[in-house]
Amino acid sequence: LASFHYPISVALGSNGVIYVADCPESALHVASLDVAEEDWDQLPENIRSIYEALQKINYEGRTVSWNEAKGNFTPSIRSIHPNGMVTTLSGKKGSGYVDGKGNEALFTCPTGICVCPENGDIFVVDRANRDIRRISPDGTTYHFAGSREQNSTMTGACDGIATASSFLAPFGICYGTNRKFYVADIGYRTVRLITSDE
Repeated sequence: LASFHYPISVALGSNGVIYVADCPESALHVASLDVAEEDWDQLPENIRSIYEALQKINYEGRTVSWNEAKGNFTPSIRSIHPNGMVTTLSGKKGSGYVDGKGNEALFTCPTGICVCPENGDIFVVDRANRDIRRISPDGTTYHFAGSREQNSTMTGACDGIATASSFLAPFGICYGTNRKFYVADIGYRTVRLITSDE
C-alpha cells in the first residue's frame, strides 16, 4: 500500500489523475511529539520511521534540528491514477530547492496545488521556499513565480514578473480563468493574482 507523509492538498486533473501535495514539515511536528517508545507501534508507519530516525539523533546527545531531520522526509507531488496506482510525479528525499524532471526536483514544503485545464500543467506552492513551482505532465519542475534566492531581502509581498515578485508565506493556490491563478499568502493575509500567457 502507498503511504504519505502529510497529504495537505489535492487537485483533480482532466485526465482523471488526482495530484497530491505531500508536505513533510507537518510530519516533523507530529514526529517530534513526546511519544514513549512502547507506543511507537500506534503511530502510522511513515510517521513511526521518521520518529525513530529523530530518536536516533537524540540518542547521540544532540538536539534535533530541522536541518538534521529534514533528510528523513520526501516532500513531493504524488499522482493517484484512476486504477488506484500511486506514483511520485516530482520530488525526492531531502529538502531544498532544485528544478528538474521527476526525482531530480527538490521541494521543502509543498502545501497548495492546482491544475491548469488548458495544458494539464500542475502548479504548486512551496511554502518554505516562498515560491510557486510549475510541473509539466511529464514531471518536469520549473520555477514559476516568487524569489528563488534563499537569502533574498525580498521578504514581503512584492508584485512583479516571475522572480521579481515575492511572497511571505504562500499556502494555497487555485486556478481561475484565462490563465489566472490566485494564491493565498497567509503571511500578509492577502490573496495574490498571477497571470500567465504561456
